[in-house]
Amino acid sequence: MNIEQAEQATRAICENVETALAALKRPRTVNDFGVFSEPRDAAAALHRAHEAIEEALHVYAATVWPALSDYTEANA
Repeated sequence: MNIEQAEQATRAICENVETALAALKRPRTVNDFGVFSEPRDAAAALHRAHEAIEEALHVYAATVWPALSDYTEANA
């Protein structure tokens, strides 16, 4: 794997992290009893975040990350 491929993997991981964060940051309505007004919406957001994190982990595991020497060679 070269540095450019690792860069692509990094972008993909970051995009998935942003997707997960966006799903988790969506406002949730809680009723007067401190319970989600729409529990299905909360669960759907958790599932979206989980899927995005799983994809980020998959990309991470499939990537051969450059060693320090790879960067030195690329700058030569």
